[in-house]
Amino acid sequence: MGRPRIHHTEEARKAAARANSKVYYDKNKTKINRKRKRAYRKAHPERMKAVVVTSKSSSDAAEGLDSPDAAAAAWLDRSRRIPLRLEKYLGGRKPAQFFQDLCNQLISAEIGTHPSYIEDPKAVARQHITEHQAALAGIQTSANKYCTKLLQLSGFELRPELTEAREIARTVDTVAQCLQNIEIFALEDEIPFSVLIQNRKLMFQTTYML
Repeated sequence: MGRPRIHHTEEARKAAARANSKVYYDKNKTKINRKRKRAYRKAHPERMKAVVVTSKSSSDAAEGLDSPDAAAAAWLDRSRRIPLRLEKYLGGRKPAQFFQDLCNQLISAEIGTHPSYIEDPKAVARQHITEHQAALAGIQTSANKYCTKLLQLSGFELRPELTEAREIARTVDTVAQCLQNIEIFALEDEIPFSVLIQNRKLMFQTTYML
């Protein structure tokens, strides 16, 4: 006798798959981002060189401070630079417009009008999303690192620097989650992407305002 079916419709099965994917991502976020960051560095060695040097010198300065207050201020300063990096990543656009533009690219691939169209719209979607995820991974790793450093300095005391850094990291995490949500729909769902956009099924459409 076979196992009883948990999901009785295709839509329920896909919804469960998306939920499981989110749980997996949340559990393995650090490992996934490390792989994406490595892939991005390999693809853009010159672009990453300046970023790595600047980040290292800033982190070294924070590590060398003896006073907890001075160290916390230094790590918060690093954290406050994250929104600038995120803005550059978004191309100066609001998150809603960034994701809308990305979805428009995926739709043009779906209907065969995108310049990189190669008869497989999901391959185009995978390429675009992977590039964006790899670029965002470095920002997300830095934001989480600064939170960890501030948490270590806080001990049992909830420092205001940690609260602010966590809010900044949460902003980056939300962008990453919206990107992952697009990935799941674009690569796993059989419904045309243009229909999903029209029906406002994507996370970014309920998270950000255009």
